[in-house]
Amino acid sequence: MEWQAEYKRDARNNYLVLKASEETEQEDYSVRMAEKNEIPGLLPMHISWRDGALFFSYDITSRQSLESLYEKRKMNWEEMTGLLSGIQETLQNMRKYLLSGESLLLEPEFVFLCPDTRRVFLCFFPGKEPGDSILSLAEFLLRSLDHRDGQAVALGYGFYQRAGEANGSVQRILEELLKNCVRQEPKPRILPKEPEPVREAPPEPGEAPERDAMAEGKEQGFFLFQILHPAVLLCVLGGVLGTEILLVFKILGLTEAGGLFFLILAAGMFANRRWKKKQEESEGPPRYVWAEEDEEEEEEEEAYRSLREEMYREDFSGAGDETRVLSEEEETRYLAGTGSAPAVRLITSMPGCPREISLGAEPLLVGKREGQVDLVLSSDTVSRIHASLETEQGRCYVRDKNSKNGTFVNGVRLQIQERKEFKEGDQVAFAEVVYYAVKKER
Repeated sequence: MEWQAEYKRDARNNYLVLKASEETEQEDYSVRMAEKNEIPGLLPMHISWRDGALFFSYDITSRQSLESLYEKRKMNWEEMTGLLSGIQETLQNMRKYLLSGESLLLEPEFVFLCPDTRRVFLCFFPGKEPGDSILSLAEFLLRSLDHRDGQAVALGYGFYQRAGEANGSVQRILEELLKNCVRQEPKPRILPKEPEPVREAPPEPGEAPERDAMAEGKEQGFFLFQILHPAVLLCVLGGVLGTEILLVFKILGLTEAGGLFFLILAAGMFANRRWKKKQEESEGPPRYVWAEEDEEEEEEEEAYRSLREEMYREDFSGAGDETRVLSEEEETRYLAGTGSAPAVRLITSMPGCPREISLGAEPLLVGKREGQVDLVLSSDTVSRIHASLETEQGRCYVRDKNSKNGTFVNGVRLQIQERKEFKEGDQVAFAEVVYYAVKKER
């Protein structure tokens, strides 16, 4: 079902506005219950009449839609379970007020989260016809999940399978899916066991001290040659012996002999250190074979190979029954910015902000939340996720992302989610942070 969403703002808050169906009545029990009560997990809602039609307004201030948050990021297992658990908790809270979960909008553009806490907020839309709302969410999760996380893949595909079942209740689907949903920690690595020493028969009385001394001498000698190269050791001993002979025959004085002794010792230490370094480089780091872990990875890869193929399969209408399987690299490539490169760049002189912004094929998220945006603007007036910069066919656009203090082009404030083109000479402002569009240097 296509939803015609509007975005409005007043002096302090931002709102998502949806037109109610013609069958929805203002005095309906669910409408009054959702409007008059602050139900955890539901966006605050109020109703209004305009041109004879009923509209629902939802307060979305300081919240971002699921679609916007994961426009470029991938969703791991923890984030997916947090989202599904948040929806399940909201459904449980709604039951206390005798509200039906079938009236929730689960399309990604209508599921909102707090960027800091990832708390989930949903739109309660009375009179909504049963449709593919949950299936739309499941398809979005498949596109957005991190395919390097095997448990995220299993959870996302399990949700997708259950969402496609006929007459599937959202509450029942989530209960079955999350009932035993526990993060499986990887098994500890098994280090190779040291070979057990061969136990010999106890020696005869009287022979033990001699054998023990011989064995100890061999071990000490072997250990000595592990840390000293035999050639280096012989050269040092020869040099020391030669110095002593020269000293005995008074060819060298005591001071000269001492200096020569320390020189030979230093040269031997240097040569031995070079030998140890080359030995370590030739041997390389110690290698361990984790047989059990490698087997598990192979089994997991085999289990999800067909799963990934199905998730990346596209059906092209109007092209017969042909089906093309996309690779992960093809699926994740952003193609909206194809065409000629943009001819302008943005510059500013404000401290704490990037002095220059060059636009490319991929959109750039702008805000002050480090780790969630591409360009961090260190200003208290900038929202955590404030706006996005986009290009299309060589043209440059800025889109407001539900910012609190607004995004402006030449002083004109953009509506929420509104996209506005800017050219050379225009002024683009993110709250109080002002950039100027200038010609890009060739």
